[in-house]
Amino acid sequence: FADRLMKEAKDDPSRIALAFEMAFARPPSESETQQGLSYLDAVTKRYEAAEKLSPTGARLKACDSYCRVILRANEFVFVD
Repeated sequence: FADRLMKEAKDDPSRIALAFEMAFARPPSESETQQGLSYLDAVTKRYEAAEKLSPTGARLKACDSYCRVILRANEFVFVD
């Protein structure tokens, strides 16, 4: 999931939009996009510091983490 986002979308807002389209069949709200960007930035910094990864490697791991968050969301798990 994360590899596909990194390959098919050129920047983080596009990756978040693609993740929402793939998981929820809808675009993210502005708030969801901002939350996603904040999450990616924070997790990337943690991976860079804790695991001494390159910025690209840290961003891929952060994207992978974000995808797991999306897949655990109530909206993905439960059908209304």
